[in-house]
Amino acid sequence: MELTEIDLWGLRILEPVTSITDLITAAVCIWAFFQLKKVGRPEKEYRYFARYFLFMGIGVGFAGIIGHGFLYLVTPAWKAIGWTCSSLGVLFLELSSLESVAPSLKPSSKRVFQGIFFLQWLVFMALIIYPDTRSFEVVKMNSGIGIAGFSLALQFFRFSQTRERGRAILMLGIVLGFLPAMVFSYEIALHRWFNHHDISHVLMALDMYIIFLGGRQLAAGEEDALKLDHVPSEAGI
Repeated sequence: MELTEIDLWGLRILEPVTSITDLITAAVCIWAFFQLKKVGRPEKEYRYFARYFLFMGIGVGFAGIIGHGFLYLVTPAWKAIGWTCSSLGVLFLELSSLESVAPSLKPSSKRVFQGIFFLQWLVFMALIIYPDTRSFEVVKMNSGIGIAGFSLALQFFRFSQTRERGRAILMLGIVLGFLPAMVFSYEIALHRWFNHHDISHVLMALDMYIIFLGGRQLAAGEEDALKLDHVPSEAGI
């Protein structure tokens, strides 16, 4: 892939469109974090959910600035900082999803899941710290296991119990996360100035917004049209 760059008032910026689309995604995440904080739900499910957006925003923003735009000023090893922040976001989404099903679990089962999630994060960190295994492939694997694997399964389990529309929207956002992953993996591009990185970032920003919409509806406690127990009985019982 041909590397693009611009010179802006004497400042060299590599992959400017990639950097901008990363920063757009980061802005969506940080905005979502503050919007969820405004709702003010104290339960761990919602506090962890808000932190998912916070750390994803920090990680993606760092990737846009250091991982792409100004990578020439540092070594590629600096990308690990953004990847670490994003991995914390994945961990918080897993923990949030676990809290959503906690009432249906034994305390011992909940602790087992927590142990698995923290072990997954520690393995990820070990792979990222070690230079020979440090790569974006490890990042994709960790996100796939944590978000498309554990989090989606737990969210679906909770949805099967409640039929909450907000949770359905949240799951839709997670499932749509496969689109940017496919665009990136197959390097689908429109132009050298709008390549597979850029398209995947735009799709990721949309996915984040959809996930946020679902989580906000859950946190706000809005009436849910999919919940069958809200249908009044004709007999008035």
